[in-house]
Amino acid sequence: MIKDTLVKTPTGARAIADLKRGDLVYNEFGKPVEVRQVIPKGRNPVVDISMSGRTWATCALDDRWLVKECCGHKQFITEVKCVSDFQPYNRVLIRIEGYPFGTGFSVQIGKEEREEETYDLDVDSETSLYLLDNGLIAHT
Repeated sequence: MIKDTLVKTPTGARAIADLKRGDLVYNEFGKPVEVRQVIPKGRNPVVDISMSGRTWATCALDDRWLVKECCGHKQFITEVKCVSDFQPYNRVLIRIEGYPFGTGFSVQIGKEEREEETYDLDVDSETSLYLLDNGLIAHT
């Protein structure tokens, strides 16, 4: 994630680069989990992730997201995928008030790459998942 990506915390949205070891963020179920480490990843190529014409995140190609993928008639698998491996039928999972948990939205990956400072979080959670302030579910 780029340095100003907002992560959902019990005290409000905070930029990923401003988080510290011991801070609390929310996991995919909306439960607070502790940050074990903020990981600066240096300058990396980044792209925008858009849904319905709106940019929801700017992230590195190796950033991972929880996605839902169709694998048959009304059958889906949920897995973690790197942005660089997204397919047109992947739906990024989101947790937003008013939508059932696990709602997936089709995303468009921007074609224009640029370089920015990127970060990741290591969180104390069995799944290593955490929520961005906009409801997208990211993976360490």
